[in-house]
Amino acid sequence: MKMKKMIVALMTVFAISCVGGQNKYSEAYLMERMDSIYSRYKDENVVKGEFGREIRRDVDYDAMFCSSRYNKLFKEASDICLKNDDILLDYDHWTCSQDDGDFLVKNIKVENITDSTALAIVEATNYGQKTTIRLQLFYERGDWYVDDFLNEDGAEGEKALLLQIINNK
Repeated sequence: MKMKKMIVALMTVFAISCVGGQNKYSEAYLMERMDSIYSRYKDENVVKGEFGREIRRDVDYDAMFCSSRYNKLFKEASDICLKNDDILLDYDHWTCSQDDGDFLVKNIKVENITDSTALAIVEATNYGQKTTIRLQLFYERGDWYVDDFLNEDGAEGEKALLLQIINNK
């Protein structure tokens, strides 16, 4: 009887993790998810203006694509910086740049997929310079979200900075 319950539980978990028959833990699904997150930086979606690419700044991409725990840390650190009349980030963490008018995604890879984490590697160019962005992903609320923006070498990322600000109020 216990074995039967365990099999039913495993089948339920697997069914919940699939969308339209696609396994959300598959590399194919993760690639699709990352492609949608970075779609505004793909050739076919680029809108060019007088000063380069026009990125919609009225859309809260962090709320849409970052994990709940990342957003909570970011808000807390942001509130502390605001209170201290300080700047939290002076760059766009999605592009790892201050000026992203020519930022273009070239390739996306996903690695180290577990039941709740994965690593996405975004290869891009910005004003002719190659750049690599590493994103720690976290599975929550039925999908994958960015949980940290890692350094290019994969070492600690923005969450470490946010925690440092919070802990050193």
